[in-house]
Amino acid sequence: MPLNEIYNIVYESIDQFNEINERNLEKSPDTVLFGAGGHLESIELVTLIIEIEDNIDDQLDHCISIVSEKAMSQSVSPFQTIETLVNYIQLIITEGDN
Repeated sequence: MPLNEIYNIVYESIDQFNEINERNLEKSPDTVLFGAGGHLESIELVTLIIEIEDNIDDQLDHCISIVSEKAMSQSVSPFQTIETLVNYIQLIITEGDN
């Protein structure tokens, strides 16, 4: 799956998140989501992830779970930036296709 497709879905999810939560989370690969310098609280991160999972299911007909033991065991957190999240989503989708 091309990264640009995943970025589009993540950015669309951010738009939805921003609208619902009256936030202005920037849509950039370098945007820090969670952790040191992060823009999101835990519950906000969960809300965004649910939005992304729903949009991936709706648009790509892929039911994925972004939060898992595998995600928590990564040496670099997939929730650190938008770029790390997109790369992790691509990994999940790719592995699911095998």
